[in-house]
Amino acid sequence: MAQAWGEWAGLAYQNGTYTAYVWGAKYLDVGRQNEVQTIRGTGPASKADFFYGAATTLAEHKFISSDSNCDRCHDYVLMHGGGRRGLTACLPCHSVGGTEDMPKYNLTNAQYSSSKATTRTTVEFRQMLHKLHMGEELTNASTWAVIGYGGSYNQYSEVVFPTMPGLAKHCDVCHGSTDTSWKQPSSRAHASQTVPTRNWFIVCSSCHDSTDLEAHAQINTAGYADAGAGANYVETAGTEACGACHGPGAERSVELMHKNR
Repeated sequence: MAQAWGEWAGLAYQNGTYTAYVWGAKYLDVGRQNEVQTIRGTGPASKADFFYGAATTLAEHKFISSDSNCDRCHDYVLMHGGGRRGLTACLPCHSVGGTEDMPKYNLTNAQYSSSKATTRTTVEFRQMLHKLHMGEELTNASTWAVIGYGGSYNQYSEVVFPTMPGLAKHCDVCHGSTDTSWKQPSSRAHASQTVPTRNWFIVCSSCHDSTDLEAHAQINTAGYADAGAGANYVETAGTEACGACHGPGAERSVELMHKNR
């Protein structure tokens, strides 16, 4: 990924709110019927916000109103071989712009197959969580996949979001009934980056993934070009015009088109 997708590698730290996360696990050996099973008990993550530089106002990173929203359906969120528990443990990595799935050069075991390579797959929650819950409703559900923990190949074309009616259109189920962050993609541009961030394209294309809709987004985003062959988009000077039609109060605003019915 690149700066247009929120990649800040090499850019200077900015004044603001930063967050530290910590979690832990304990291994227990349980013996039964002459067999010993090792069980990993993982605790929920904790976090602490702190100021950096001249910042004095806390800006909490929160796009889902409560961790308990996930538990309404999943009961117990435990990922990465049991090493991460709860939404808070996910945020240090999966809320970072430009975070991609496991690259081929990091996989040294036989679990990876070159025939299952992924292209332009980000595991940042702005895209990944939306795609996961959209599941079989994605236009390209049969081809979207993530190389994950231990080189596993994860494909979600059989996932059905259970909330009815409207399926994945019920933004409040995850974001919360009082959270408004879903009504318009928030900006996350770095103060010193050289190109605009693709806020709308990243979020909206996670569900609206057809070729026609991607072309619509490209036409209304000036100055970007697809480098082809699965490469990243070429970064040039440009800006998204999506807010003109889909911003708050517009004829086809996100809030109106995703209104719970």
